[in-house]
Amino acid sequence: MDLGTLLEVAADRHPGHGALIDGPQRWTYAQWRARVNAVAHGFLALGVRRGARVVFCLKNREPFVTAYFALQKIGAVPTPINFRFAPGEIQYCVNDAEAVALLYEPATREAVSAARPGLASCARFVFVGEDPPPDAVPFETLAQGRPAEAPVVKVGEEELSLILYTSGTTGRPKGVPRTHRNYYAGALAHSLQCHYAWGERTLGCMPLYHTMGIHSLLSMVVLNGAFVLMSDWDAPGALRLIEQERISALYLIPTLYYELLRVPDFDRYDLSTVKQLAYAGAPMTSALTKACVERFRPRRVDRDLHLYHVWSPGGAPGLRGPPRDPLAHADREGGSRAPGRARRGGQARGARRDRRQPGLRRGLPRLLAEARGHGEGHPGGMVLHRRHGLPG
Repeated sequence: MDLGTLLEVAADRHPGHGALIDGPQRWTYAQWRARVNAVAHGFLALGVRRGARVVFCLKNREPFVTAYFALQKIGAVPTPINFRFAPGEIQYCVNDAEAVALLYEPATREAVSAARPGLASCARFVFVGEDPPPDAVPFETLAQGRPAEAPVVKVGEEELSLILYTSGTTGRPKGVPRTHRNYYAGALAHSLQCHYAWGERTLGCMPLYHTMGIHSLLSMVVLNGAFVLMSDWDAPGALRLIEQERISALYLIPTLYYELLRVPDFDRYDLSTVKQLAYAGAPMTSALTKACVERFRPRRVDRDLHLYHVWSPGGAPGLRGPPRDPLAHADREGGSRAPGRARRGGQARGARRDRRQPGLRRGLPRLLAEARGHGEGHPGGMVLHRRHGLPG
C-alpha cells in the first residue's frame, strides 16, 4: 500500500465524509482528493519527479497536508523541517536532502529569504499565502486548470515516502527516511493502539514536521476521520476547537495537556465528545494522568477512557506489552536514523525494517490480534498501555 492509494481508497469509501478542517475552510474526502490530484499535476508541471525531495517550511495548514499527499501520488518525497529553523539550519537541511523545491509561507519568509543564497540544489520556490515574492510560484496556481484525476504514476510501497529531520540538539539535524510501507504500518498501529473508530476526529496541532503529526494525519485517513488543523498552539483556542468541531481523540505531548487543564474556565467547555487520550514525547506523571482522566472523562458512565504512551521517532510505533509500571517507565527511542545524508542507505534501512514486520504480510486481522494480545508485531518504539475505568 502506498499513501497516494490510501487517500484514493478513503475517498472511494466515503466521499462525503469530512476530511479536513482549517479554520472556516472544509473539505470532504472527494473534494480533498480532487485538490490533491490537481496539485500533484502542478508539481509535475513544475518539474518535480519521482524521488525528488521537496522541503516544507510550513506550519500546520491545509496546503501542507495537500502538498504532502500530492507528492505521494507522484513518488516524490516530502521533506518537512521545523518552521522555526534559522537560515543556517534551513540551508543545511535543504542541501543535505538535495531538495529540488521548497515550500514556505509568511511566517518563514524572512528565514528562507536569508537562506536562499546558500541553497545549492533548490531550483523552485513555492509560496503559500498572499503577496508572494516575484521569484516564487504561488501555491494556488499549482492546482489551477489541472485535472482532478490522479496522475498515472505507479508508486511502490518500498519507495521513500518522507524524510523527517531531527532537531539537531546533539549536532547537525539528521535525515530520517521512511518508506510508504513504514508509514502505512505506523498509521495502522497507531489506530489500533489508540482504539480509534471509524470517523474519528482529532486535533491536528502536533507539528507535521514530526512523526507525531504525521501519525495523527495518516490514522485519520485510514479511518475516514477528520483532521482539524491548528497552526498555532493556544490552549483556550484548542478547547474551543474541541468543543466546536466535536473532537473525539487527542494525541498531544504532556505539556499541552497540562496547559489545557490550566485554562481558568476549563469547565465551561463541552468536552463530552473526547473519548480517547494519547500522549508521546515525554513521560506522563501519575498526577497529570489522573487529572486528565478526571477532567476529560466521558459523560456516559459505562464508557472507559484509555490513556496510551506511544513514541517512535521516525518509524512505526511498536506493539509490545506494557511494562510493570507504565507511568514510571521512561521513553525509549525506537526509530532508526540514517547517518549523514538522508539519501544514503536510507531506503535499504527502511526495507530491512519492513522485513521484520510480519503483521503486514499476514494482513489486518492478524495485526489486530497481535495488538490486542501484545504480540511482537512491529519492532521499535514503546507502548505504555493503561486502561482507566471510570466510576459510575
